[in-house]
Amino acid sequence: MERKMIVKIIFFSIIFISTIIPIIATYLYINNNYIIKIYSKETDYLSAMQNTKIINDFSAISEQQLIKTSNIPENDLIYNYDKTIFQFQMPHPYAGFKSQPNTKAIMKLADSEQLIITNSLGHRSPELGIKNNRTLRIAMIGGSTAFNGKTNNDTIIAKLAQLIEKNKNQPVEFVNAAIVSGNSEQELAVFVHELMDFNLDLLISFDGLNDYINAETAIARVRWPSMHWNGIYYPYVPPLTVKKVTPKNVLPISNAYIVNLQKIALISQAMNISYIAVLQPLKEYNNSICNDNINFPVYGFYCVTERQYDDMNEIHLYNASYISFATLLDKSYFTDIVHLTDDGNTIIAQSLYDIINKQELLR
Repeated sequence: MERKMIVKIIFFSIIFISTIIPIIATYLYINNNYIIKIYSKETDYLSAMQNTKIINDFSAISEQQLIKTSNIPENDLIYNYDKTIFQFQMPHPYAGFKSQPNTKAIMKLADSEQLIITNSLGHRSPELGIKNNRTLRIAMIGGSTAFNGKTNNDTIIAKLAQLIEKNKNQPVEFVNAAIVSGNSEQELAVFVHELMDFNLDLLISFDGLNDYINAETAIARVRWPSMHWNGIYYPYVPPLTVKKVTPKNVLPISNAYIVNLQKIALISQAMNISYIAVLQPLKEYNNSICNDNINFPVYGFYCVTERQYDDMNEIHLYNASYISFATLLDKSYFTDIVHLTDDGNTIIAQSLYDIINKQELLR
């Protein structure tokens, strides 16, 4: 009897150990190698803003006076009139995150200050109602380069609206739906869930770099809650960890980006919206390197993506225009690898206007 009891104990012990150890091992592996990350007010970017200060007389100062006289100390990133931290990454059910709505703030950058005013949707543009029959309505989606400007009226899309209005002698309304750090997946979500309701005449996507960066770094994005693989997550391809960069290394990343552009183009065609996809400028990029040994993965991504842009533009896929501005600007118009000076924004706006005018996209 005692022997049978010992056998049973041994038997159930083996069953227990063979069951529980794999569970514990799996838990430890997941805990050490995967992170579930949901965007919220507790995300890491807020730690950089803990020393922010408040401007209480914000509304009493005009935009241009504010930019000239605010004199924000370098260690204070953002001043906000409503006594809250201005957030570029408020949780959003479809886009993952967007800018905080209904907010005024001054943002301190390395070499400039920006007055940011967002509407009820978190767009850096005025509120829009029902469109007047004579009014043209244009919109831009993209990342921080599309978002940036000293004031809302100094952004690329605002400058473009001013050019169109002046030359067509017709009222033009603009929507700056760009998202700081946003990628094409988020742009697609914003287009479908918000911009399609605005009766747009023209949509412009101005992007590229963030889709590459998301694959190379540990930044989670949409389809959240997202799982980080060893701290690095991307919904289409494994992280880019290669020693020798060739166009083949970055093709899956480029393909994922291009597919989103094609979806935007197809929906725009169905909605009778003129669409221009623009590959944003990249400092010191030169496509003559594309047949050589490429030292930086981002250049390989641009080489492949420019080729895909050319192929789509040649057949005018879904009646859209696919234009590469990758080499449009010399390095004097950049504040870093991708962000632009005010003069850079002006040149981009003028170049876009020339394309719109030549292709008669706003008839």
